[in-house]
Amino acid sequence: MGIPAWRGPGKQRTFLVGLFLVLFFSPSLSAQDDPELSFLPNPVGLNDRFTLSFEVDVPSASMVSIEEWDYPVGIRLYAGPNIRGIVKSREDGTSYPAVSVSYILLSNRTGRILFPRIPFAVGSESRRTGVGIQRVGSYRNSVLSLPLELEWEIPEGPFYEGQTIPAVLVMRNQEEILLPERVSVPASGGGLFEEAPELGEIRRRLYGDTVLYTVPVTGYLFTPTGAGRFFLNKASVTAEGISGTSDAVAVNVEALPGDVAVSGGVGRFDIDVSPLPEGSRVGETVQLTVRITGEGNLAYLTPPEPDFAGLVLVRSEETHDYRASQRGYQGSRETRYLLKAEEEGDYEIHIPAFPFFDPRDNRVVSLPERRLTLQVLSGGEISIQEETFSLSDLRYTPDEILAAQSTELFRLRYIYLAFVPGPMLLLLFRVRRRRILQYLVLLLAPLALFMLSASGELMDFDQVRGAEDLLMQRDYQAASVVYREMASEHPRNGRLLFNWALCLEGTGKRAEAVNTVIASARCAVPDQRVRSFWDSLTDSDQYIRQYQLPAYFPPAVSFILLLIFYNLFFLAAVLAMFFKRSYLLLVSLLFGTLSFAAAGLFGHAAYVRSTPVAVVASDVVSRRIPRDSAEAWLELPEGLTVKVTQQSGDFLLLSTAYGVEGWVGSGDILRSDDLFQDNKERE
Repeated sequence: MGIPAWRGPGKQRTFLVGLFLVLFFSPSLSAQDDPELSFLPNPVGLNDRFTLSFEVDVPSASMVSIEEWDYPVGIRLYAGPNIRGIVKSREDGTSYPAVSVSYILLSNRTGRILFPRIPFAVGSESRRTGVGIQRVGSYRNSVLSLPLELEWEIPEGPFYEGQTIPAVLVMRNQEEILLPERVSVPASGGGLFEEAPELGEIRRRLYGDTVLYTVPVTGYLFTPTGAGRFFLNKASVTAEGISGTSDAVAVNVEALPGDVAVSGGVGRFDIDVSPLPEGSRVGETVQLTVRITGEGNLAYLTPPEPDFAGLVLVRSEETHDYRASQRGYQGSRETRYLLKAEEEGDYEIHIPAFPFFDPRDNRVVSLPERRLTLQVLSGGEISIQEETFSLSDLRYTPDEILAAQSTELFRLRYIYLAFVPGPMLLLLFRVRRRRILQYLVLLLAPLALFMLSASGELMDFDQVRGAEDLLMQRDYQAASVVYREMASEHPRNGRLLFNWALCLEGTGKRAEAVNTVIASARCAVPDQRVRSFWDSLTDSDQYIRQYQLPAYFPPAVSFILLLIFYNLFFLAAVLAMFFKRSYLLLVSLLFGTLSFAAAGLFGHAAYVRSTPVAVVASDVVSRRIPRDSAEAWLELPEGLTVKVTQQSGDFLLLSTAYGVEGWVGSGDILRSDDLFQDNKERE
């Protein structure tokens, strides 16, 4: 409330009163803190009215004036501002005059609404309030809750065709760190949309006295395959029972300059080329390595293709070491070429220029071409670079191969006689309770003698050792013949098949190697060396492999557990009936449950290992309809794993990992379930 005016004549008295007020209140005004914003109620329901207010410690409402300020997005004014005098109390119980400024507002969006500092003036002095947070929620079953505030974070454009754009889905303005329980992100059209959960980091900021967190949910790398306007679709997240949905975000993509069409590179890159040896002999191999490093669309650009000028390309292999980053893929791609010459002479290798577009400098950069010369002689002692494809380092030793031969007991027919003792024990107990032990011994003795006398097919250790020696000497062709002969006699030895696959790769038979590794993974749970070799065989920047090496519980272990739990179930049942103890009945039920679990693991392994897989035998062009004269459709590279969905005469309908279908001849694919027939036809 205001101070009442003094009555009485005289301008001198009025001047003295004004001078007294200014001198008395000026020191206190300069020392005051920024007024705090107050919200009532807080939180508030969507589209409900709430009051925003702050207080100023001045004696008269006429001393306070409000300046124009921008309301937060989603907030609109219902009434105000209302400026009035109030009386406040000090800690000692005395009171003093002050001024209250209030607004009545509404919010048409949910979330934590961040209010800025509100400008106002006291006399001629400009001041501002502190910041504030109003929480706006929605009612569900009469309970007010605040939804998650989700948002796509992408860097500032412009963006270009083929550019790898990082996009992070974040939860904003969280007062505590919540972990998402369920995330739904529809794939964006118009390009490649790959998940990169390592993108983003938790950020915190102080807004007034409140700590707000920005928590990344997941990240993606979006690589548009053309120019135009694309969208990151709406995503929904649930965390600790609270849900939220983001808005879709438009991504405007411009066309690349024509000079970059050859490589399609967008980012910043550099190229290193390994030096060639000083010389080589006819028929010997040398290695050329071309390495691209940098950041951008490293996973999708096309490296420069060298011209070997008469040299024979024995094999090429590409490896990569890159990761997702805020500028796309960061790291390197390396292509290794094994070359040899069939005649002596000087050979010039030409590596063409590599153009790419740098979006940060908005310019086209062209790395210069490279020319290398290799001198090849017909003889003489010339040191050459050794082959670095260490296939022999991945091999299984003879001891490991022989151990694998004896682990899968379930493949031996006589082992299933071990399921007889349990039911027979129960049967004898029901028929001959007093003489059960004698009958059981008479039954099990011949059964045990039979099982001990039976044995699986043994492998010739010397033959396995001889094949290993050929593999270590890199005589892959001879080693392949020996391993194939042994594998035809022991087709269920996964480690033996894997060594054969190494030899097939060493002889340049990529498709046969892929097919044999698949057969190996069906016979034994693939370990790290198998998976490493599989990655080197099937890594491709143009195709996603259809088949992933299976992960399953070792069937040999699950079979032994099933055998043990099965017999213990009957033994516990007999003991429960004999001693008439309830806890023994519970033990019997426990062993029965464990038997079913072991059987489930065994059945799952059998299902995974029997999944049909096909491999493209050599580069082939699929067709839209099953006819030789039909239009060419999609080129499938050698070694690509595909799914056979239909057959029409001698044609098969294949489906790639992208879901693209095409017809090829039945002779153009290999099947892991017909391993030896396929390899025999190609030897």
